[in-house]
Amino acid sequence: MVWQLFPVNILDPASLVLRNFLLVLLLINLGVLAWYHWLREVDDSVPIAPGYEGLPALALAENQPADGPGPQVFSMKTGQELLNAGISECRSIGPFSKADDIDRATQALQGHDYSVARRRQPGRLFVGYWVNIAKARDRGAAEVIANALRADGVTDFYIVPSGDDQNAISLGVFSELERAQRRLQQLSGRGFEAQVNQRYQDGEVTWLEVTGLGVGGLDVAALGVAVRGLEIQDQCPPG
Repeated sequence: MVWQLFPVNILDPASLVLRNFLLVLLLINLGVLAWYHWLREVDDSVPIAPGYEGLPALALAENQPADGPGPQVFSMKTGQELLNAGISECRSIGPFSKADDIDRATQALQGHDYSVARRRQPGRLFVGYWVNIAKARDRGAAEVIANALRADGVTDFYIVPSGDDQNAISLGVFSELERAQRRLQQLSGRGFEAQVNQRYQDGEVTWLEVTGLGVGGLDVAALGVAVRGLEIQDQCPPG
């Protein structure tokens, strides 16, 4: 019996009060224990606190599918390790035709920790700025213009013998636009209607395939070379 746990003198009123108090306290504890284990209802509707802005909310591991991907583990890696893992971008820069320009651009890119590979392919090579008098209707008309040039003291020219510009008067090809414009002004001052065209020829050009973190923001000015017609393509062709 419960009162046997608390032997008291029934003739002592204080002992009787103490026994009744301890009995009530025991009953209260038994009631709380029974409620917690058998009568309490678990509320699953309590929302999980949202994650901080930009970060995913936490999820319990027991709620994840067994065949799903494991947790992502982030660590500090070097640029080369990221490149090996494929976490990078690639851009094609070109076309280059001169070895000196290719070497300078390569060194500048490697100085920014980019990986640089060279790819050669057929392309058009920029020859220069061609000063000329537009082609005449035939060889005879071209000779008339040529004689007028000689009479005015201009001797460094020739009549184009064939091709799309046959019977035009070539007055020089210049690597710099400023020099071509000066030549043009000299001829215009003497009454000759000359013009400047850009000249190209078929050949082999070089493209630089640049790989690395942040290469998407690369600017041509960072190469340190003055190459006409240089461009940056968004991706590299498959190797």
